[in-house]
This record gives sequence, structure tokens and C-alpha cells, in this order.
Amino acid sequence: MNGVRPAGLLLILLAVCASACAAKGSAVVVLLPDSDKTVGRADVENKAGAVDLDQANKGARVRRNQRPTVFMLTDPEVQQMFGDAVSALPAAPQRFVLNFRFDLGLRRAVMVRNLLISAGVDAAQIQVTSLGETDLLVHTPDETAEPRNRRVDIIVR
Repeated sequence: MNGVRPAGLLLILLAVCASACAAKGSAVVVLLPDSDKTVGRADVENKAGAVDLDQANKGARVRRNQRPTVFMLTDPEVQQMFGDAVSALPAAPQRFVLNFRFDLGLRRAVMVRNLLISAGVDAAQIQVTSLGETDLLVHTPDETAEPRNRRVDIIVR
């Protein structure tokens, strides 16, 4: 199973109308580093324009009908403005599974498709798709081997 370490999992802290810096009708978005100091990236946009946040503590103020404006905060400013919210966040997961095994399911379905074609079924009558781990026959915890979930469903119409 392929896993991806999230780069900057705690990507954005959105404070709508933060009392310390946002005027009425505006929002503030600040890019924060993950606990291991990695930083992700965020695009902030509205109808008037877009800005790219690509550094820790880089923020954007978003106001109606105006292009977002970029600013930088110091660590003490981030702590003062968002410290309570950041400390209330749960621990970031260390790993995400992003592929949901679609590739494996598709290879399995194509193999069955090829067997049907070699048995004389018209290829134009066969549609192949993969649902990966999104439609399990037997629901199990992650990383649990369950042979009944390694299946190909054939629907005849």
C-alpha cells in the first residue's frame, strides 16, 4: 500500500473576521508549518484575484471584491492571533493512503475482461471500472486481508 507523508498537514488556519487583524467582511488565511516544520502550499482566491501562499506564516487577507493581499506574520504574532486554535487541533496523522487501490482493482477487472473476450464475448459489450476500496463487500479495518474484497462484479443486462 502506498502511503504519503503529508507535507505541511496543518496547511492553513482560516480565521474569519479575526478580531486582531480582520475588518468586517473579510477573512484571513495563514499558512502554518506542520509539527516537523514542513510547509505545504495554498492558493487563496476570490473573484477579484488569487495569491499563492508558499512560506510558513505567510498569510492573505481576503475582502469582498478586492484581490487578496499578502502579508507575513512573526511566530509571536501567529501565537497571539491563533495560539488557542492551534493548540486545540488534534495530532496530525503521519500517513495517508491516497490511491484506495483503484489501480489493483482495475488490473483485476481488465484481466477478467480479457478472459471474457477470449471466450467470445463482444468487447464492445464490456465496460470495465474500478471502485478500489470504496465499495467493499466486507468492511474491515485498514490493512486487513479479506479475500472476499478481491472480486470482480459482472453485471449482465
